[in-house]
Amino acid sequence: MKLNERQEKIVLHQLELLRLQEKQLFKSDPDNPFNLEIWDTIEEKIPEKAMSALETAFEKGFVFIFDKGNGMIEKAGSFAELKRVGKKNARSIREKFSLETFQKIENNVKKKRTSAKTLSTVEGAALGVFGIGLPDIPVFLGVLFKAIYETAACYGYDYDSPQERAYALCLLQLAAAPDEEKEEYSKACDEIARLIDRGQCPDTVVTEEMIKETSDMMSMAMLVAKFIQGFTILGSIGAAFNYSWMKKISTVAGIKYKERFLRDLADPESTWDEEDEPLLPPG
Repeated sequence: MKLNERQEKIVLHQLELLRLQEKQLFKSDPDNPFNLEIWDTIEEKIPEKAMSALETAFEKGFVFIFDKGNGMIEKAGSFAELKRVGKKNARSIREKFSLETFQKIENNVKKKRTSAKTLSTVEGAALGVFGIGLPDIPVFLGVLFKAIYETAACYGYDYDSPQERAYALCLLQLAAAPDEEKEEYSKACDEIARLIDRGQCPDTVVTEEMIKETSDMMSMAMLVAKFIQGFTILGSIGAAFNYSWMKKISTVAGIKYKERFLRDLADPESTWDEEDEPLLPPG
């Protein structure tokens, strides 16, 4: 859409606020349990075989989610209504830019973020108490993807195409990246979003290499947490780590989808209107 001068100033202001939020992502979080020195000590003692098993578990988990998991994820949430409302709000903003409508989207995202954190904590505590570590990877990934998909739906984006799956993987890579590399992965998210929204991203964008890279990054980031979660005595700590991860991916998804939406709004080469589907009926 063509923004007038006032609308453009509003969009630029929102993008500047997001830029400041992103800068916080690039800083170390002293309250993050992953940053405690004790975990570095434990990490050094984890056998290579355990690391390899974790990487394989993540790779299989991603394949399962992409092949069969989306239907199960949608059953766990009111996605039909969420997509209907998200499409309606997104179309309204594109037809007539309104901060009030934009705030409705923001409120929906915040509600979903709160429920996602609670779900992840329960999942982590339950699995941890029973001493489950590696077997819960597909379940844990399902919770993460549910949070990403809900955020996408709130902003009117579909999430079931190969291109959008690639974007979801980019978000996970950004969340898992070391602090000093987050800016690089943030730019990668922006680039693939631009290509998708301009209709220039191929269907073959999700490759085995991309899945493996994401698996390796998440394995390294969660190595200690999942290893400890595999032991009954220390297993209940998994809840804290799952909550930390859900907070991280919810924050990343919230910032990047909002940024993507605003950039797409002002991009004359965007194909959003061309690819838009009819609104789903209520119910």
